[in-house]
Amino acid sequence: MLTLRPSTEQDLAAITWIYAHHVTHGTGTFETSPPSETDMAARRADVLSKGLPYLVAENDGQVLGFAYCQWFKPRPAYRFSAEDSIYLHPDAAGQRIGNKLLTELAKQAEATGLRKLIAVIGDSANARSIGVHRAVGFRHVGTIQSCGWKFGRWLDIVMMEKSLGEGSRTRFYLHGAGDWLGWLMPLPTLLGAYGVLRMWNLGQDDAMSWLLIPLLGFTVAGCCLTAIVYGLRKPEEWNARFNPGADDRPVPDVRRRRADVQHRHQLPGLLPEPGRGRPRDQPVDRHGGVAARTRPTSGYELRAHRASDRSEQRAERSPL
Repeated sequence: MLTLRPSTEQDLAAITWIYAHHVTHGTGTFETSPPSETDMAARRADVLSKGLPYLVAENDGQVLGFAYCQWFKPRPAYRFSAEDSIYLHPDAAGQRIGNKLLTELAKQAEATGLRKLIAVIGDSANARSIGVHRAVGFRHVGTIQSCGWKFGRWLDIVMMEKSLGEGSRTRFYLHGAGDWLGWLMPLPTLLGAYGVLRMWNLGQDDAMSWLLIPLLGFTVAGCCLTAIVYGLRKPEEWNARFNPGADDRPVPDVRRRRADVQHRHQLPGLLPEPGRGRPRDQPVDRHGGVAARTRPTSGYELRAHRASDRSEQRAERSPL
């Protein structure tokens, strides 16, 4: 009898073997070297640490497949979207195990609060995987052609999606039970709506209605305040509270990166090094200053640079 259940550490050997089979014989994954059981254990632990499901399909004590979902991207705004992965034992083909396993995965993913499942399927000719996702309710949203190279040929990836729960029909105000701003915002909305209901039933002479209706403005103010508070959070603070598995590397300084790019485009030998005078071969402009010329970075700048050089040459040859 087929059983769908959460995976355990005892399933890692079977999970590793199934995935290695798909790595070495299939195009559904773009990995080219099968990971070890230790690697698979680390990946499973990462999924479980985020509260996401990692399931196996078992029949008579034999693991016939596994499926899990992982955050689509580590950025905080992606926290309600996840990418699914499903792999079956070669002996499990044609038994509709993939449909049942993927259906259960979507159900448990929805229970964790996810609103979107995304499938990134390797190889547009992978009709079996595409068919399983379509049968469960995924829809095709695009194909990226020739972005993978495996088994001596170019491979596409097929993008599919499935909305979970209410999808994008509702907004999120709460960011966990400890988010006091999220708990406070619905209160003035309910009180203001109660004031509107009282005025509808009792008329404009009801003083309590006039006291409650202005509370609707606190909802707008609360949304703005929340946006400001969360907008001022550093990425590291946001990830520590709402996205603990994200990459906590500091955000690079864009201004420094831009300066580095400009420095790499400068012609060598034309600009003095910090702390030194003008190099011996440093050109000097007509006013006696240092000519800090840089390498043109576009066709327009290159033409303008050449035109300027020709104008200076004509001016130097002119007797006037």
